[in-house]
Amino acid sequence: MGQLSLENVSVQYQGADSFAIENITFTLNKGEIVGLLGHNGAGKTTTLECLAGLLQPTKGVRKVTGKLVYVPSDLYLYNMLTVEETLLFVGRLHGMLKKQIIERADFLLEVFDLSEKRHIYTKELSFGMKNKLALITGLLPDPQVLLLDEPMTGFDALSTKKTKDFLLQFMSNDKTILLSSHRLDIVEDLCERILVINKGKLIFDGDILTLKKQQNVDSNLESALLKLTDPDQGEENSLLLK
Repeated sequence: MGQLSLENVSVQYQGADSFAIENITFTLNKGEIVGLLGHNGAGKTTTLECLAGLLQPTKGVRKVTGKLVYVPSDLYLYNMLTVEETLLFVGRLHGMLKKQIIERADFLLEVFDLSEKRHIYTKELSFGMKNKLALITGLLPDPQVLLLDEPMTGFDALSTKKTKDFLLQFMSNDKTILLSSHRLDIVEDLCERILVINKGKLIFDGDILTLKKQQNVDSNLESALLKLTDPDQGEENSLLLK
C-alpha cells in the first residue's frame, strides 16, 4: 500500500482557462526516493502543493498515510530568530516536546554542519546555510513522507554529498521522499524512479534506465529528458553530443 497518492487529480486556479495539472495519477511507496522532473511551469510545484494539502484538487482524490512534511523552495525563515529558536518554534508547531526538539536538533545541526551557528540569527546565515536550515525544519519531526522542492540549492560539493548520503539513510527506514529538482545529477544519484510532468500532464512514471532506453539515449538523463519533453530540442542535443 502506498504512503501517498494522487488519483486522476486536476487543479485549475481561479480565473484560469486551463488546468495547471490534469488527470495526474501516481502512488509513492515506502522506501522510495522519487524524482519529480519537468520544465519551468510544467506543474511540479502545483503537484507538490496539492500533495501537501495546500491546494485542494479541482477533480480527483489525494490520499496520505503518515506524517507528511513539505519543504518549499522559498520557505520563509524569521530573520530575528536564531537557528535554535527557529527549530524550537517549528518543533512546537509539530507538537514535539522541548526535550525531543533539542535532541533531534542537536543531531541534525551536527549532520548539516550548523552546530556552531545555532545561536546566530537566521538573517546572518549565508544563502546555502538558510537552505540547510530549511531542510532541517522538514526533517525535524521525522516525517514518514518528505516533499522537497529544489533542495540543496546553494550547497557546496561536500554539503551536497553529505545531504545525499543522509537522505538515502533516511529513506531506508521505510520513509518516502518526493524530490523536485533541476539538478539532474542529484536526481540520478538519489532516484531510481522518476515522474516527468510536461504542460500539466504526467508523461512518464518509471526508472531512469527505462526512460533512456525509450528515448534511445545511452548518456545522461538530461538528453533523455529533452527528447521526451521537447523532441526537436532533444534531437538537436543528441546530434551535438555525437
